Amino acid sequence: MSRALLTALIPAILLSLISGCAPEKRAGRADPADPADPVLTAGRYAVTAADAWRGDCDLEDDATYAEPEQEWQTDPRGATLIIYPDFWDTITCDLDGMAFSCDQGSWAVEGRQTASFTRLLTGTFTDDGFTAEDSVQMDCEEPGCDLLRDLYGADSFPCAVSAPYDGERL
Repeated sequence: MSRALLTALIPAILLSLISGCAPEKRAGRADPADPADPVLTAGRYAVTAADAWRGDCDLEDDATYAEPEQEWQTDPRGATLIIYPDFWDTITCDLDGMAFSCDQGSWAVEGRQTASFTRLLTGTFTDDGFTAEDSVQMDCEEPGCDLLRDLYGADSFPCAVSAPYDGERL
């Protein structure tokens, strides 16, 4: 390295050391060395699930059929969260910091009409538990959707229903 280049760089290096400048954190990314950023660890949770869907879909039966008291095991793996709601089943979710989103069987039909059902479990972990919401959104466009609108959209269509979940770390 030339003497002129070193002479030019030394004041810039000294200025950054004196001013305490640190590289900026990127938005939306946790700095693993920052103790203020919580890190999700594997754990067991006592979960309370709602027994009825609430929302603006006209459901003939609004029962969620979810066990009201459950125990979940969670296993975070980088940007993925695996939830074991019981011994046999798993739910795979996207994990962003302490927030998670799990697609529970969304689908769309293209053709004579465009119908879509979106079912998501979304939530956020805290130090001692989590809150989540299981939601279903129904939509249908174009001719041929009359039956779907008649079945579920008496009050409004497209429509959505949701059921809250609360988890407490064991």
